[in-house]
Amino acid sequence: RGHGKNRARTVNSERVLPTVVNLGNIEVAFNSGDQVTPATLLAHGLVAKVGGRLPKVKVLGTGELTKKLTVSGCTYSLSTKEKIEKAGGTIVG
Repeated sequence: RGHGKNRARTVNSERVLPTVVNLGNIEVAFNSGDQVTPATLLAHGLVAKVGGRLPKVKVLGTGELTKKLTVSGCTYSLSTKEKIEKAGGTIVG
């Protein structure tokens, strides 16, 4: 009951959801010119390890960014890209 007879075909238990971090939190934790990576986000306490590993990180555009930062190793939304580039930062990879 509840899931139907084809539940095993519709549920992907191995799917990895990214950990979400907002630009407003990055603005507070980092200084101008810093590199933002999953490892540095972990060091600043913005993300936690998942299963003993560094998580996949997605940066969302909630909040304002005034510092010039370099973001690498993270996925991002379009509004995030616009805000980072407007502040003079860059996105690598």
